[in-house]
Amino acid sequence: MPRRKRRNWPFLLATFAVAGLLLAYVVAWPLASALLAPAAKPAITPASRPVLASLAEQIPIRLFEFFILAWLFVFGSCIGSFLNVVIYRIPRGMSLWGSSRCPRCRVRIPAWDNLPVFGWLKLRGRCRTCRLPIAARYPLVELTVGLVILILATLEILLSAVNLPGAGERMTTRLSVSWLIGHPRWDLIGTCVLHSGLICVLLSWALIRYDGCAVPRRYAAGVFVAVWLSIGLAPLLGLDVWQQGRPDGPVWLAVWSHGGRGLQGMIGGLLLGAVTGCGCRLAGRTRAEHKRKSPSESPHVGSPQAAAPARERNLEDALLGLGLAGVCLGWPAALSVGLLASAARLLGALTLGLSPRLRPAPLLAYVCLAAFVHICLWRGLDRLAFWPGGTAGLPTFAAAVTMMFILTWQASVLERLVSTP
Repeated sequence: MPRRKRRNWPFLLATFAVAGLLLAYVVAWPLASALLAPAAKPAITPASRPVLASLAEQIPIRLFEFFILAWLFVFGSCIGSFLNVVIYRIPRGMSLWGSSRCPRCRVRIPAWDNLPVFGWLKLRGRCRTCRLPIAARYPLVELTVGLVILILATLEILLSAVNLPGAGERMTTRLSVSWLIGHPRWDLIGTCVLHSGLICVLLSWALIRYDGCAVPRRYAAGVFVAVWLSIGLAPLLGLDVWQQGRPDGPVWLAVWSHGGRGLQGMIGGLLLGAVTGCGCRLAGRTRAEHKRKSPSESPHVGSPQAAAPARERNLEDALLGLGLAGVCLGWPAALSVGLLASAARLLGALTLGLSPRLRPAPLLAYVCLAAFVHICLWRGLDRLAFWPGGTAGLPTFAAAVTMMFILTWQASVLERLVSTP
């Protein structure tokens, strides 16, 4: 008897989940709002209360909004698919051009099998040719980048940057067809592109480190130069990525201001990275590093099979991560990112003893997570009196640097104790 073909339940569940989200957003939400609207008590007088759209009018609007959100997620997942290529090929000196291939049998992957997330689910996580498993990290990276870009675009474009501080208060605008079509805010779009690019680059660097490779210096230097030039030349395109209003005067003055602030942020981020690296070096060496007697026994930095020593790796990670955060966000935000990353790394070090299979995550992974959290909660963190923000004083910044140094030192000590055989 022929063998009965099994159902691809992960792919079916993902499809049903998307269909359920579509029905919930397009039909269930307008229906619930229409049923609950008469029972809600108005907070203002009936004469000035806005007229609610009917159910027949809300459904096309919600459908348009759902397509916008779905497009943002698909666009982000495609960027995540490209990041998988960058993470695998850049440390090995391979070209980024060319079609995707199976990492085991090297057979070209067709376009219909290379769809982000769903392509991996449709193939049950195996190559169609050799039937060997493909790592689940590929769809996880695509899913993560898709969600990151969806969240940042919703906060910074569709909701008029409600998460960002600024000199002037921006009007919080809900999702609406008229606003999306008739009032594009290119400055908000440029800011979202800058922040999304920061998270994507940090994620690629973190996964390169996790694979035991060194971030190529040409790749890192190219990113720093491209980001600094983009920030400096943004006023020529009429963009204000710092969200502080365009200064009065000639365009070259705005270009000089943006470029100078980006350079100042890079220098401040590199100094904060040096402080973090000193905290890592203060923890001492692991037993494996003490046993290393000759340079020939040390792993090659550019080799994809071996990692650099932990002390040098953490120092380079801190310089790269906080330096790039300083260029994109400014040095006060880089200090906030460093403080959040140090706290997250300490919590991660505390969980290493729960299972022998766990290994320390690279410092760039915590910097990437901290940068995303800081961007999403930037306005709330900036209002805290004890947090290093744009309006904080010198004692607050000194206390934050000291706390970051202590947390980094303690996390490095815990990681060293766990890695000692």
